[in-house]
Amino acid sequence: EWVPGTEGHVVVGKTNGIVQRWDAYNQTLAASWDPLTVAHEKPRSVFFMQPPTSPPLMLTCCENGAVAIRKMDDAMMTITDEEDITAAGPVSRMKASPSHTKLGYGGKENELQLYDFETRKVEWKARNVPCNKLDLRLPVWVTDLQWIDREDDRKIAICTAYGQVRVYDVRAQRRPVMDTKISEDSEQIRLMDGTRLTCLDVHSSGTWAAVGDALGGLTKVDLRTGNIFGKFKNISGSVRAVQFHRTENVLACASLDRFVRVYELRTMKMINQVYLKQRLNTLLFDVEPSTAE
Repeated sequence: EWVPGTEGHVVVGKTNGIVQRWDAYNQTLAASWDPLTVAHEKPRSVFFMQPPTSPPLMLTCCENGAVAIRKMDDAMMTITDEEDITAAGPVSRMKASPSHTKLGYGGKENELQLYDFETRKVEWKARNVPCNKLDLRLPVWVTDLQWIDREDDRKIAICTAYGQVRVYDVRAQRRPVMDTKISEDSEQIRLMDGTRLTCLDVHSSGTWAAVGDALGGLTKVDLRTGNIFGKFKNISGSVRAVQFHRTENVLACASLDRFVRVYELRTMKMINQVYLKQRLNTLLFDVEPSTAE
């Protein structure tokens, strides 16, 4: 994630639990922080928060639910205080709400939950969808989440390892207000074939999302009706990250075939691709709003 208030600085979490701050423009290491305990190894999410009544915070969430909270100075270089909390694990993804007062997270057999950062309690938890026609419980595995409105904490979109895209409205109910499947195959077939959904990003309009899966699919989904608009082509590896540009009419995705691809949103055609040497797990657009880099 980009470091707030800086130019070209990003933070990354490594498998050994170390969190590093890099100057992406100069390709130099600016700072490094060790994990608080052994429980904070293998982080799944690293992000920043700016609560209304607190200094800037850097949070690291691991799959077991251990969350390291580091209070930062204004330059985001020095840690002034550290603490840790425990969320209900396992956690596949955790993100801060637009108001920076809540944490949203979920994982394998762990429904979407909203954690109030001020009271340090779970204030809302999703409820599983009704049983299928054989009266069997449907499994749960949240793989990614995103707030639909970047100024509203109440509507959240998620994707799952079982091919579902769901929209929750905290004001309305605990079950999803929209639930659609990317694939018509059964849940067990999708898991065996590795076609689980891996990532999603919501367009700034809040009406549709791009959802990536483990077989190289990148699908355009209407979040209001659940209809599928189509797929972005020419991807051959598992899609690990997708992101819309804030001002340009493009999106980019990173996949395990070591390519970063850029697509034009209206035509859904690929306009550029870059081969990189490493297996890719994430990507970020440049913080400069005037260029799509």
